[in-house]
Amino acid sequence: MTRRLLSLATVLAILSPAPSRADAPPSGAGEPLLLGQPREVYAARRVELMRRVREATPNPDQTVIVLRGADPPEEDGRFRQTNDFAYLTGLEAPSAVLVLWPGSEKEVLYLPEPPSFAGVFSQAHPAPGPETAARLGIAAVEPSTRLLADLFGTIADPLVGFFHRGRGVVYVRNPAPRRPAEGPEPRLVRLLRDGAPHSDFRDVRPILAAMRKVKSESEL
Repeated sequence: MTRRLLSLATVLAILSPAPSRADAPPSGAGEPLLLGQPREVYAARRVELMRRVREATPNPDQTVIVLRGADPPEEDGRFRQTNDFAYLTGLEAPSAVLVLWPGSEKEVLYLPEPPSFAGVFSQAHPAPGPETAARLGIAAVEPSTRLLADLFGTIADPLVGFFHRGRGVVYVRNPAPRRPAEGPEPRLVRLLRDGAPHSDFRDVRPILAAMRKVKSESEL
């Protein structure tokens, strides 16, 4: 009986198709690609951006770089991340905000809490927390509810201690959005300007454009 079972197992093993390359786990599964590139590429870009801003700013400890990603598409439209946000994070998820502190090289990605039907890491709705941070190669991923408190903690308060702390500097994609310019990024910039009217708002796009002229090995 035992020999018959062994023989049957051998026949089944021979007749069963070998796993295809698509069925096999991808090589480097522990190092996921983000938009086709390793997460280290995006980390290096963020470090380089902070370095360039630090060299261009007289007060790097009171300087922040703020980039807002795209909002969710209307109804069933296809989501498309903004080019600069994708260039720095590789993240394809809506309503994200990346904040970089050049003085301390601190980086935080702010995400809204995902819908109840999404898992801890869903490509469309990643959750704040250490698992998503590790997956994306970003130092910290915090809830969006902490964004404004963290930002205004860095920018010099317009009423308290302004002359002692120095003038805050904020790098954004559009430092002076004109009404009726709408969208998530202009609204965020207007909110920051209203809350810190004495801060110096600067355009980060020329720095990013200069960086993009230098191609990494993965882009060649």
